[in-house]
Amino acid sequence: MHLSTPEFLFAWALAGGVSIGVFLHANRHGVAHATAWASGVFLFLGLVLPIYIVRYRRRGKSGRRY
Repeated sequence: MHLSTPEFLFAWALAGGVSIGVFLHANRHGVAHATAWASGVFLFLGLVLPIYIVRYRRRGKSGRRY
């Protein structure tokens, strides 16, 4: 599969934006390892983002807060 430069930049910007959003959300809500979640989302968006969402929603209101 060959990506053109604009396609690559779009994918890179999308993954970067989503990973920043995950980091800010995880940090704000006291999720452990916010940086690791953001890095995982950047590298493996289609796999890690759904895992993060499921784990966050299952955590409920009893999660760690700062």
